[in-house]
Amino acid sequence: MSTQPYGSSETLPLPAAHQLLVAAEATSDGFTIVSLTLPPHHPGTPPHVHATNAEGCYVLAGTLALTQGERTMLLSAGGAAHTPAALTHSIWNPTAAPTTVLLIYTPGLPASAVDVVVAGALEDAPPFRDTS
Repeated sequence: MSTQPYGSSETLPLPAAHQLLVAAEATSDGFTIVSLTLPPHHPGTPPHVHATNAEGCYVLAGTLALTQGERTMLLSAGGAAHTPAALTHSIWNPTAAPTTVLLIYTPGLPASAVDVVVAGALEDAPPFRDTS
């Protein structure tokens, strides 16, 4: 996807921080909520798919870039979006300020899978080039 802020000559900036707020086990597998904070200009997640889980996002602070398929949108604090299951998507922070977003997965992800889903996607991100 050409809209991604990934380059080829730099390394990832500071790591993103995430916290499991509500596990699937607490909602009879209905949903999971994760708080994710992306440092300034963080490349976030590379394009990926959740085969059976839809992903909602609600921006608490900052600005989040979200690409769904070939469409990219910017969401500011209070903004929300829904990504259906099986749709390729990615998120990143395009600004010089931190971004905090709630990620809501339906059906829910077990607590044991959240670290793998969030950290795995971030670790697999391609090299990053700051273009600010």
